[in-house]
Order: sequence, then C-alpha cells, then structure tokens
Amino acid sequence: MAFCSKCGAQVADVAKYCPVCGNDLSAGPVAAPAQVSPQYQPVQPYQPAPQQYPGYDDLIRRHYGPGSFAELLHGVGGSALFLVAAILFSAGAVSSLAGLVTNPFSIFSLALSALPIIAVWLVYAGSKSPGLPEKTRPALSLAKIYVIITFVAECIAVFVLVIAALVIFGGSRYVSGYTYGYAGIAGSGAVLGAILLLFAAGFLTFCIFYFVATLDVINGLNLNLLYNSFNPLKRIKAFSVLTYILVGLSVFGSMIAAFSLTAMNTVLSSLPDVADSLFAGVFHAAPFVVLFGLAQSAGIVLLVICLNQLNAKLLLHNQAQ
Repeated sequence: MAFCSKCGAQVADVAKYCPVCGNDLSAGPVAAPAQVSPQYQPVQPYQPAPQQYPGYDDLIRRHYGPGSFAELLHGVGGSALFLVAAILFSAGAVSSLAGLVTNPFSIFSLALSALPIIAVWLVYAGSKSPGLPEKTRPALSLAKIYVIITFVAECIAVFVLVIAALVIFGGSRYVSGYTYGYAGIAGSGAVLGAILLLFAAGFLTFCIFYFVATLDVINGLNLNLLYNSFNPLKRIKAFSVLTYILVGLSVFGSMIAAFSLTAMNTVLSSLPDVADSLFAGVFHAAPFVVLFGLAQSAGIVLLVICLNQLNAKLLLHNQAQ
C-alpha cells in the first residue's frame, strides 16, 4: 500500500500520477504514515467566573453618598434651622401631657401626636450620622402612618357631622312647622346648631385636603430616597399654603384661648380658696399650654420652610442636568 507524497491519498504501487491531486509519483510513492494515538487532555470541571455583587458599602455610597438625593436631605435635615424647628415642634407634646390632667383618655392623642415628633428627630439624627437610610426611611413611615390615621379619622368625623346636621335640621323643620312658642324657638336653635355642625364639617374637609397634600410630599421624599432620584416634591406649594392657613387659624384660636383663660383666672381669684385650689391645676397652667402650642406652630412653619429649601435644591439640580 502506497500513498501520495503531496496529499497523502492512497495510490496503487505502480501508479505514476496521484488520482486525487495529480502529483508526479515518478519518484515513487511513500509508505503509510505512522499511526499516532490521540492524546486526550482531562476535562476540567466548569467553574463560572466569580460575579462581583455590590456590597452594602457600595450601595450606601451610590444611593446615599456624594451627589445623591440623600446628600441634599442631609444638608437640610442636619441644618441649624431644622434643629430649631424640631425643638419648637416638640413643644406640642408638653401641651398634650398637660391634657392628661383633665382627660386621662388623651393618652391616645398623645401617642398619636408623638409619631411626627419622633419622625422629625429621626431625620435630624440620620442627617448627623452615617446611618442615614436606616433612620430616614422609618421616619417617613412614621409620618405617613400619622397622616393616614388622622386622614381616616377626619373623614369619619365629617360623615358623622353631616349626618347629625341633616338629622337636626330635619327635626327642627318638623318642630318649627307644627309648634309655636318655646318649641319654635328650640327649633330655630337646632337649625343654628346644624349650621355650626356643617361649618365644622367644612373645616375638617379643608383639613382632609391638607393631609392629601401632606401624603404627596411624604411619598415624594420616600421615592427620591429609595431610587436616588431628584424629582421635585408634588403639591409642595399647596401643602405650604394650607399649612400656613392652618397655623394662622391655630394661632388665632390660641390667642382667644389665652384671653379667655386670663379672664377665667380673674374669676377664680375671687372665689373661695377651696374652689380656687380645685381648678388651679387646670386654668392656672393653661396659659403655659397655650404658649407651648404657639411654639409648636412656629416649629411647623420652620419645617415647611426647610421642605421648600429642599425642593428648591431639587429644582436647581434638575436645571443643572
């Protein structure tokens, strides 16, 4: 058996040309090449390349480090203005504690009003420490829980007030339509009471719109912190205007209460010592409660100013992009 020296094809021993490549075989074909056994390499087990997952520190630097939304929040939440606002806002808890003297059931109101106070201090503490996300996110959750509970309670109160006003108004029409004299006067007084109930329902409806705007602001802060986005706060203008109106009404009511309590103290001073001592714990301490309420109103105004500063920084950041 012979083979072509050029292409290695098998040829006859007496062939002069290769039938495959046409090579001249005058020099003679070559012998068969030696069989070489293949060398098999052992197969290595599959080892995937190690994946680099971002660690917690990398996540913190990316979402809460320089150039992030949390840095803007840190600048506002850790400022001296925010600290003063937190101190004044916390003064409202003193008035709630004083309310426990006359109404032990107000402990529920105290626990509810403590939620936004705790939230404000968590924001300040988070802005002053490296653990900003661990403190700020729960702070926003506490504030949201407070707003939702108050929102639901005021919706129920509006419904009850409207139903009560309609019932009273319907009863007064029956009384004034079929009776005279004192009964007719009572019917007219019931109509006035129904109007006052509707007025109270209208005021609570105004507060409901305020809490809706507050929820939008809280959700905006939470989404920016979660996704490291720089979206301006929705309804911040409506929230600010409604807050200023409510604070103004609260201050006006506190001033009226202060004058009324001053007159009440004058009356108590003319009563016997026994009667004076019975009411001293309530009316004599009440002016301080009014004072702490005014301090809380000032704290709320400063907090709104801080939120508007944060929103202004968000608008500037978006314009720079």
